[in-house]
Amino acid sequence: MFTERLTHTPTFEDAVRRIQSGEPGILSRVPLETIFDRCALLEAVASDYDGSLVPESQWKGLGMFLSPERKAAETRDREWYWQQTHGGNLKATSMTDRDWLHGDLVVKNQLATEGAWAANTISRLGVDRVTRQQVEQVGRSLTPRAGAIDLLGLFEQRVIISFGVEQVIEAWLAAYAADLQTAVAATRLTFDDTDVINGCHMQIVVSATKEHAANRFRRIANIHEDRLLVLGDSTVDVHMMRPDGGVNVLIVPPTEGDKKLKDFRDNNLQSMWGNLTLILVSDDLTPLVNLIQEACSARSAAV
Repeated sequence: MFTERLTHTPTFEDAVRRIQSGEPGILSRVPLETIFDRCALLEAVASDYDGSLVPESQWKGLGMFLSPERKAAETRDREWYWQQTHGGNLKATSMTDRDWLHGDLVVKNQLATEGAWAANTISRLGVDRVTRQQVEQVGRSLTPRAGAIDLLGLFEQRVIISFGVEQVIEAWLAAYAADLQTAVAATRLTFDDTDVINGCHMQIVVSATKEHAANRFRRIANIHEDRLLVLGDSTVDVHMMRPDGGVNVLIVPPTEGDKKLKDFRDNNLQSMWGNLTLILVSDDLTPLVNLIQEACSARSAAV
């Protein structure tokens, strides 16, 4: 018998109240009687990386190799982006302000801005002569979230989709899940003949690319929608989820509840509420693993 706390929360407001309480558990947007049936059908997983499979940030890990000067520049870029996307635009008051355009990021330009942000970071890593070995070291240093490897191992087909670095994630997989062949969609770094970063593939993966990558995985791997688990920790990841999907899970660690709820409100999760199946209020993916395993066992016993 499934022992985790599983609660039906049919509305966004109900979910907000329960997340604010900080009590761990699984919140289900759909009626509880359908959850086991949905989970028993799952055969593939498409997952975000930072904040989902690992609690830490790979960009923070890579930033440890930057000089103080370039680390400060990286901080300025990050603060400008978050101010624009979460704090309201910094509108200029007159055309004498040199930032009359640069102080106002519009949604249509966000994709280009994120690509430039990633490219700036990669350029700085190259200037500081960060090597392939150091990049892979970051991947090996990122501890999997509890239950993450068990979750990947439940499925026949897997993809990790990240606004991050392909080589970091591949090194992480080699260190922690070497026996699980897993596709990766992330920005691919390039290196010179001394193995120092000198750029990246033109197909930079940013937040808006995630939906495209998830859809391409569905097509190439021939994944039927009701057989797919999608996992993420932000509103960006919800774009990878379809309302008619199998099981779409948003993970919200209790210690990050206030931060996540601000993100949900700023980026209008309420309008995407129908994409979700479950919200996992936990630092641990094991409750989700247990739910899927028990659902599969119950289905096998019934056959």
